Amino acid sequence: MKKYLICYDYGTGGVWKSLLAESKQLILVKYPEFNIVESKPAWMDDNQYSDIMAMPLRLDDENNEFLNAIINDRST
Repeated sequence: MKKYLICYDYGTGGVWKSLLAESKQLILVKYPEFNIVESKPAWMDDNQYSDIMAMPLRLDDENNEFLNAIINDRST
């Protein structure tokens, strides 16, 4: 598994997370709402980036509240 930096843009802001997955394609199939970011954005400092990358979500975690909220938002 590889760690990816992702952003969920909800219109007035974004949520930044890291996500463990086999590939970018698998992420986008399951969560097309996510933007996969290739490198640390210029505005993000090294400590923020390290904190985000140190706590990755797992693509296959069906009990994660954040990931479940993304899926639930699709039906509204």
